[in-house]
Amino acid sequence: MTWVVKRTDTFLESLKTIKKNKKALEELDKKIKRLQEDPLHVGGWLSGELHGKKATRIESVYNITFTIYNPPDWFNII
Repeated sequence: MTWVVKRTDTFLESLKTIKKNKKALEELDKKIKRLQEDPLHVGGWLSGELHGKKATRIESVYNITFTIYNPPDWFNII
């Protein structure tokens, strides 16, 4: 199953700050591909105020926080 990765405005604004860092962009591309394949096996679960969300690091400097939404049953009907 391929998951849909939706971007937020905050993500797009943050992306402007790292667009010159090729290594970070390559790693981000790999993470997005892994998120599309299986988001449950990417990153770790957060606690406290961010409970229910997951986070993963890019180049040990940048942090991506994301939420996994389960699609309804009718979503996979082709």
